[in-house]
Amino acid sequence: MNIGQVDRHAGRSPLRTLDPRCKILAIAAFVVMVALLRDWHVLAFALIYVVALLSVSGVPARHLAGQFALALPFALLGALSVFLAAGPLPAFAMFLRIGSCVLALLMLSGTTPFFDLLKGLQRLRMPRLFVNLLLFTYRYLFVIAGEMRRMSVARRARGGRRGRSLLDRAAMRTVSFSAGMVLVRAHERGQRMHDALRSRGFDGEIRTITRFRAGAAEALFSVAVVSFAVLLLAAEWGVLPRA
Repeated sequence: MNIGQVDRHAGRSPLRTLDPRCKILAIAAFVVMVALLRDWHVLAFALIYVVALLSVSGVPARHLAGQFALALPFALLGALSVFLAAGPLPAFAMFLRIGSCVLALLMLSGTTPFFDLLKGLQRLRMPRLFVNLLLFTYRYLFVIAGEMRRMSVARRARGGRRGRSLLDRAAMRTVSFSAGMVLVRAHERGQRMHDALRSRGFDGEIRTITRFRAGAAEALFSVAVVSFAVLLLAAEWGVLPRA
């Protein structure tokens, strides 16, 4: 998988044209307010609302399921720890809370190309060092994955034998040699990237051809996301009148 493949769904999403700054602020506010919720009934409404937003975002359900599966073990681990300490209902509430927040963040990343997201963070006055760390970490994940893939192809072309398990001596030797070589190649790539950035006059600012402009659509999206989270908080805190 390359960078273009990761952003291919974001480019097709109806929410792609929204100003990333508004999406970042609205979803960040939603996540913070959902994190304050404790009642599992209210959290269930939060999860349903996020799923409804995802259904109109244009991001394929299969892609979202694959991304959510990466966070699922952490959600289950958090729910298990709460279950052992407080019982099943608080554990279920914890799972709903984590699931709602993760899906909201997946909606942000799935409808916004990564470099537009970085530019939005930069325009929101996030520290430049933090934005650049995100940029290089994201880029290097694909670089290292590509190096490992090429090394695997070269090893098979030379008749390299795969071990039956990680406890096999041949497998352990292959993993240790591959890890060491990846570190060496990553260091070399880092030096070449540093030299290339300096030669091109990189000053740490993210530049894209996309121009950000907030309008009525951004206001509608922000109000829809934030106001629902406020209603959930009001319902849990007893501000809304009960029937």
